[in-house]
Amino acid sequence: ALRTEGLARELIRTVQRLRKEAGLKLSDRIVLQIDGADDVLSVHKDLIERETHATLGKADGPAHTIEMDGRSIVLSLHHS
Repeated sequence: ALRTEGLARELIRTVQRLRKEAGLKLSDRIVLQIDGADDVLSVHKDLIERETHATLGKADGPAHTIEMDGRSIVLSLHHS
């Protein structure tokens, strides 16, 4: 449980960095797609959505691949 929470926090930090790089304000709502972290999402989906001001779904933005916990996770987001 602590491991998945740590991974969720790392995903949140990464999404916040990507938002900043995309010129989005924290108040901007986004659509966020996360592939490769179903175990984390099954437990911490609400936390991730709340902390990133996002709705999880199919995002049209560019894909960003990160290495986390020995696996590749693909994130994409766009302004909603």
